[in-house]
Amino acid sequence: MDITGMEVYFGSDLKNYGYTEDGTPFIGEVFYVEVENRRGDRWRLNRSFDGVRTELWEEGPVYMDARPAARAQCERLVERIKAAGVIDMSQWHEGRCAYGSDAYFEYGAAEELAWEKAGEFT
Repeated sequence: MDITGMEVYFGSDLKNYGYTEDGTPFIGEVFYVEVENRRGDRWRLNRSFDGVRTELWEEGPVYMDARPAARAQCERLVERIKAAGVIDMSQWHEGRCAYGSDAYFEYGAAEELAWEKAGEFT
Protein backbone atom coordinates (compact mmCIF):
# COMPACT_ATOMS: atom_id res chain seq x y z
CA MET A 1 0.00 0.00 0.00
CA ASP A 2 1.26 3.45 -0.89
CA ILE A 3 1.57 5.53 2.29
CA THR A 4 2.36 8.87 0.66
CA GLY A 5 0.94 11.65 2.83
CA MET A 6 0.26 9.31 5.76
CA GLU A 7 1.68 9.62 9.24
CA VAL A 8 4.05 6.86 10.41
CA TYR A 9 4.75 6.72 14.13
CA PHE A 10 5.20 4.47 17.13
CA GLY A 11 3.38 4.34 20.43
CA SER A 12 2.97 2.06 23.40
CA ASP A 13 0.37 0.14 25.36
CA LEU A 14 0.54 -1.44 28.79
CA LYS A 15 1.09 -5.18 29.09
CA ASN A 16 1.06 -7.63 31.97
CA TYR A 17 4.46 -9.34 31.73
CA GLY A 18 3.85 -11.78 34.57
CA TYR A 19 3.90 -11.85 38.34
CA THR A 20 6.50 -10.69 40.82
CA GLU A 21 7.71 -12.84 43.70
CA ASP A 22 4.95 -11.42 45.93
CA GLY A 23 2.26 -12.35 43.38
CA THR A 24 1.44 -8.91 42.03
CA PRO A 25 1.26 -8.34 38.28
CA PHE A 26 4.21 -6.60 36.64
CA ILE A 27 2.84 -4.08 34.16
CA GLY A 28 5.22 -2.66 31.55
CA GLU A 29 5.18 -1.05 28.12
CA VAL A 30 4.96 -2.79 24.78
CA PHE A 31 5.65 -0.66 21.69
CA TYR A 32 4.02 -0.77 18.26
CA VAL A 33 4.32 0.97 14.88
CA GLU A 34 1.29 2.41 13.08
CA VAL A 35 0.43 4.18 9.85
CA GLU A 36 -2.52 6.60 9.81
CA ASN A 37 -4.18 8.28 6.85
CA ARG A 38 -5.78 11.75 6.89
CA ARG A 39 -9.23 10.25 7.50
CA GLY A 40 -8.07 8.54 10.70
CA ASP A 41 -7.89 4.92 9.48
CA ARG A 42 -4.93 3.10 11.04
CA TRP A 43 -2.86 0.05 10.25
CA ARG A 44 -0.62 -1.57 12.85
CA LEU A 45 2.48 -3.63 12.19
CA ASN A 46 1.99 -7.29 13.16
CA ARG A 47 5.11 -7.12 15.32
CA SER A 48 5.45 -5.48 18.72
CA PHE A 49 8.54 -4.49 20.71
CA ASP A 50 8.71 -5.40 24.38
CA GLY A 51 9.77 -2.67 26.77
CA VAL A 52 10.49 -5.28 29.43
CA ARG A 53 13.01 -8.10 29.33
CA THR A 54 12.25 -11.02 31.64
CA GLU A 55 15.06 -13.02 33.21
CA LEU A 56 14.51 -16.12 35.32
CA TRP A 57 16.58 -16.03 38.49
CA GLU A 58 16.60 -18.51 41.38
CA GLU A 59 14.18 -16.27 43.27
CA GLY A 60 11.82 -16.16 40.28
CA PRO A 61 11.31 -13.87 37.32
CA VAL A 62 13.07 -10.50 37.28
CA TYR A 63 11.78 -7.74 35.03
CA MET A 64 14.39 -5.53 33.37
CA ASP A 65 13.78 -2.19 31.63
CA ALA A 66 14.17 -2.63 27.86
CA ARG A 67 12.33 0.54 26.82
CA PRO A 68 15.33 2.41 25.38
CA ALA A 69 16.16 -0.48 23.02
CA ALA A 70 12.51 -0.97 22.04
CA ARG A 71 12.08 2.73 21.32
CA ALA A 72 15.27 2.79 19.24
CA GLN A 73 14.05 -0.19 17.18
CA CYS A 74 10.75 1.57 16.56
CA GLU A 75 12.44 4.85 15.61
CA ARG A 76 14.66 3.07 13.06
CA LEU A 77 11.71 1.17 11.65
CA VAL A 78 9.58 4.32 11.33
CA GLU A 79 12.38 6.03 9.39
CA ARG A 80 12.79 3.02 7.07
CA ILE A 81 9.03 2.86 6.41
CA LYS A 82 8.87 6.59 5.67
CA ALA A 83 11.81 6.28 3.27
CA ALA A 84 10.23 3.31 1.47
CA GLY A 85 6.85 5.05 1.10
CA VAL A 86 4.98 1.72 0.91
CA ILE A 87 4.01 -1.07 3.28
CA ASP A 88 3.42 -4.77 2.59
CA MET A 89 -0.13 -5.36 3.83
CA SER A 90 0.66 -8.99 4.68
CA GLN A 91 2.72 -7.59 7.60
CA TRP A 92 0.03 -5.20 8.87
CA HIS A 93 -3.52 -5.38 10.23
CA GLU A 94 -6.25 -2.77 10.48
CA GLY A 95 -6.08 -0.98 13.82
CA ARG A 96 -8.58 1.09 15.73
CA CYS A 97 -9.24 4.40 14.05
CA ALA A 98 -8.14 7.70 15.57
CA TYR A 99 -10.51 9.06 18.20
CA GLY A 100 -12.47 12.05 16.89
CA SER A 101 -11.41 11.53 13.26
CA ASP A 102 -13.71 11.26 10.24
CA ALA A 103 -13.20 7.48 10.38
CA TYR A 104 -14.20 7.49 14.05
CA PHE A 105 -17.49 9.25 13.30
CA GLU A 106 -18.14 6.98 10.31
CA TYR A 107 -17.53 3.62 12.00
CA GLY A 108 -15.22 3.90 15.01
CA ALA A 109 -17.75 5.06 17.60
CA ALA A 110 -20.02 2.08 16.88
CA GLU A 111 -17.01 -0.25 16.92
CA GLU A 112 -15.89 1.18 20.28
CA LEU A 113 -19.37 0.77 21.78
CA ALA A 114 -19.50 -2.88 20.64
CA TRP A 115 -16.02 -3.43 22.09
CA GLU A 116 -17.09 -1.97 25.46
CA LYS A 117 -20.32 -4.01 25.54
CA ALA A 118 -18.34 -7.18 24.87
CA GLY A 119 -16.17 -6.39 27.90
CA GLU A 120 -12.96 -6.57 25.88
CA PHE A 121 -11.52 -3.54 27.65
CA THR A 122 -11.04 -5.35 30.96
